[in-house]
Amino acid sequence: MTFNLNKNHYLNYTMINKYTWLFAIISVAILFLLFSNRTKFATEKGSLQQNVSTLNDSLRFKNGTIQYLQQMLDFNYKIGAPFLREVELVEYTGNGDKQVSKLIKSAKKKFVVRYSTTGCNKCIDLLFKNKKRLQLITQKFNLIVFVDFKTFADYDQWERVSGINKEVYLVSKKTFPFDSIFEHNSYCFIIDEGLNANSFFIPRNEFKEELDNYIASQIRIQ
Repeated sequence: MTFNLNKNHYLNYTMINKYTWLFAIISVAILFLLFSNRTKFATEKGSLQQNVSTLNDSLRFKNGTIQYLQQMLDFNYKIGAPFLREVELVEYTGNGDKQVSKLIKSAKKKFVVRYSTTGCNKCIDLLFKNKKRLQLITQKFNLIVFVDFKTFADYDQWERVSGINKEVYLVSKKTFPFDSIFEHNSYCFIIDEGLNANSFFIPRNEFKEELDNYIASQIRIQ
């Protein structure tokens, strides 16, 4: 009887021990699966967040581009195509003397860069520092630069730095009826054969492609 009790007690202990190990193994397996899934979920969550962030950046850029182009359309609608009558152009000679001339009608349209000393240098350098863009412009138009410097030293230094050393004229701020609209910005526009201004555009460093689109469209439609 005692032997049977001990035997039963041993069998029960063995069964309990077996189930304990089985439970432990299953628990470890479950914990491993949970940890693996948690790591996988964390990785997928991080990837998803990165994708959402990239998408948001892309949407912000597209919205910014739309707003920028809408602003250019608004400017052009507001300005129209004014006739530039009796515009006085001042050009410095090599020794600092001033030569005064007038904007005259010509058989070739003019691509004008209105450079402002308080404008974005990086933005306007998209034109002056890019030979390909300048070449495209000068094949179709006469390139003219109107600057608002007050001294010969500033004028001379800018010519040397920009590499543009012809058709650069001093035209003081607010000479044009539309200068105030663009405030401190440097901007571009076209003067047609009859001295009417049109197609105004502000180069922006963050929207380089839109400058290329602007130049291409002017070459195509003018």
